[in-house]
Amino acid sequence: MYDYEVFCSPGQDHFFVIGINQVTCYAKDSFIKSDPCDFVVEIIDDQPPVIQCPPNITLLTDPGNATSLHEWALLDVYDNSNYASTTCSSSMISYFPLRQTEVMCSALDNSSNVAICNFYIDVIDQESPDIICPDNQTLVTDVNLPVATVVWNTSVSDNSGYLPTVVCIPSNGSSFPIGKTIVNCTAIDFAGNTNDCNFSITVIDLEEPILTCPNQSIAIYDNAISIIASWPLPQAWDNTGMVGDVLCSAANSTVFSLGWTAITCNATDGYDNTGLCEFLMYIHNPMTCWDIMVAEPEFPNGIYRIDPTKPGDDIDAFDVFCLLNETGATVIYHDTPMGNYSRHGTVVKDINYQFAMNQIVALIDVSHKCRQFVNMDTYYTTMNHRYSVKQWMQRSGHWMRNWGTPTGVYGCTCSLKKACSHPGYVCNGDHRQYIWQTDEGYLTDKLTLPVRKLHIQGKLYYHL
Repeated sequence: MYDYEVFCSPGQDHFFVIGINQVTCYAKDSFIKSDPCDFVVEIIDDQPPVIQCPPNITLLTDPGNATSLHEWALLDVYDNSNYASTTCSSSMISYFPLRQTEVMCSALDNSSNVAICNFYIDVIDQESPDIICPDNQTLVTDVNLPVATVVWNTSVSDNSGYLPTVVCIPSNGSSFPIGKTIVNCTAIDFAGNTNDCNFSITVIDLEEPILTCPNQSIAIYDNAISIIASWPLPQAWDNTGMVGDVLCSAANSTVFSLGWTAITCNATDGYDNTGLCEFLMYIHNPMTCWDIMVAEPEFPNGIYRIDPTKPGDDIDAFDVFCLLNETGATVIYHDTPMGNYSRHGTVVKDINYQFAMNQIVALIDVSHKCRQFVNMDTYYTTMNHRYSVKQWMQRSGHWMRNWGTPTGVYGCTCSLKKACSHPGYVCNGDHRQYIWQTDEGYLTDKLTLPVRKLHIQGKLYYHL
């Protein structure tokens, strides 16, 4: 037997690479080299790479932005194969948003072994929001109120892109009193960062007090040249509740002359606003004797001047006789002579009063009631015979045939009481007798008085 040696390539001390490695061997003695033989050495890599991420990172947002630009790097990447590719969820130079971002990285070698690491980048906002208050404002009070309701716009922004919350004291839309008020506003972003601004609101009162004057005051004087008149003091109101005394151009209980007097009143509030009102004082004679009796109950009967007209009427005042100690009646006389008549025919008498017809009518219109006495004494007369007429003319010119009876009631006063001298007649004078008979009474219809004319026709023996 011969000695031999085995030769392999690569040899036993060779470092094989990962993968398939072919080894060829042969034997050789002193004389002969054997045929070669081959076999395979396979190196398997099951060791993952080593990857080390940086520690967690905290960043501030870039000025005026909601992100932070940052560059980072892996601390270490190693693999036994000396090769590993790395992949991260974020590039190493990135804009990171305003929140916590997880960055995941992996290392992959050629044997598909994988290693993973992760870290966090936390971007926080410490930048104050921007806030711009409006300019200082000067406003007037709301109508009829001592305050002004104010609404304003506050400009705000924030690097986060979200509108901050704005809190103002006093709050937007509040009612501000008269004077100067400082408004402080604060903007608060989502990170709790704040910023302040302030402005002033000055409320002034330009509203004048409101005065309520009488529409018109009318006073009566008692046959004098002037009179001391009084009136309700005007009432003043102001939106501030602070208003001074009412002052008038004529004081209450001032002496006035006849006619119109304009009275101006004013009041000033605590902010020097002055309100005005004006009314007219009209001084005139008493309208009737009744007015005099009410105003001066101690005055005696006598002649007094009255003026029953309305302001602006072109009718003069006139003197009348007043029964002040009795009824307050105003007496109007006429100067038409009546007398005795004895004949067959017609008598027409115009009634001539001491005053003009428009003066008398004005007095009747303002009087509560009015009456005129009519009287006729007859002797052996037929007043309502078919050939006889007894009538009087009212102020409008119409003939009337009521004698002491209401308007539209034909006849005399005795017919109302059914007390005429003959039950078949409506006047005593209708009953033909050789005695004197009287028909008398009051005419009371204000729309027809006074009697302007009498018309008597027939065979008469009468006394008016």
